[in-house]
Amino acid sequence: MVFQLTNSGGTWSENVLWVFGGGRTDGCGPFAGLIMDSAGNLFGTTHGCGAHGRGTVFELTYSGGVWGETVLHSFTGQEGGGVPNASLVIDADGNLYGTTRSGGGGGCLGGCGVVFELTNNHGIWTETVLHIFQNDGRDGIEPGYNVTLDAKGNIYGTTATGGAFGYGVAFKLTKTTKGWTETILHSFSGLGDGGNPSCGLITDGFGNLYGTTEKGATGYGAVFELHQIGIGKWSESLVHFFDVSDGADPIGNLVFDNAGSLYGTTFGGGAFGLGTVFKLMKSGGGWTETVLWSFQPKPRNQKGAPLDGFGPIVGLVLDTNSDLYGTSGQGGLLGYGLIYEITP
Repeated sequence: MVFQLTNSGGTWSENVLWVFGGGRTDGCGPFAGLIMDSAGNLFGTTHGCGAHGRGTVFELTYSGGVWGETVLHSFTGQEGGGVPNASLVIDADGNLYGTTRSGGGGGCLGGCGVVFELTNNHGIWTETVLHIFQNDGRDGIEPGYNVTLDAKGNIYGTTATGGAFGYGVAFKLTKTTKGWTETILHSFSGLGDGGNPSCGLITDGFGNLYGTTEKGATGYGAVFELHQIGIGKWSESLVHFFDVSDGADPIGNLVFDNAGSLYGTTFGGGAFGLGTVFKLMKSGGGWTETVLWSFQPKPRNQKGAPLDGFGPIVGLVLDTNSDLYGTSGQGGLLGYGLIYEITP
């Protein structure tokens, strides 16, 4: 389902905007977050169901006091891609961009994945596949995360596996007169540079790119930076690698604050091994990490799961008061997950 939380006098209330019908053409399994356009319409993806059973892109529009859903595109699982797991990105013209983990016709089982664009022409949405990841896996496999656009319209993203060493890549797509061209910014080796990217990329005001990997120098994941060192040349450096005590498996998106500090979550590790919320702040010529929260094992609910939640698998939202919001898919009062806030 899709829901809205409203804060009134310190009390939060939930409003269900849309409930997906399993197996129906409106999609099922909305795994990723939503984005909003300037008119207040919501856009998202489902990784299953739809007309062909391979997922959808949908829009939720508010009219007459109720929310209604429109399926903008149903993936076929073939050349057009299938199983979108990531949130979308919208440009200034209202075009939508995203990725699918499979499809595209590559040699991977079910296809190696695609990067796609959806354009709106008088209410009719059309998909254009911008890049198909190749069957040899050299340019990446499973682009299951959101992409990032820069001011010039270039597209940046990551794949979980593939590349020169099999541990994933960071890539760039550039539009030319002959279509879109892919450039591999970095192929991860799984060693000191990390491996298996676990989220999309974000950019700072200087064009540097940041992301996370499940593997790192210690084997527990890392945060990395990519910066351009010349025309078409990029260099990678590790911002931080985790050692279990401060977290493990950072698999959610990062977010910047106005001071340039990074925030994120880890699925495991921390003081109790149940995951963390962390902050990385520039200090001198490097970065300093602070664990803002380690998820607690006690107290527990009637099912024996931590009331605090555990194992967050998505990133955070930062508001103007520097409060952080996130979700835990496990634990909580009823055992089915929770939404939390961390206040400085």
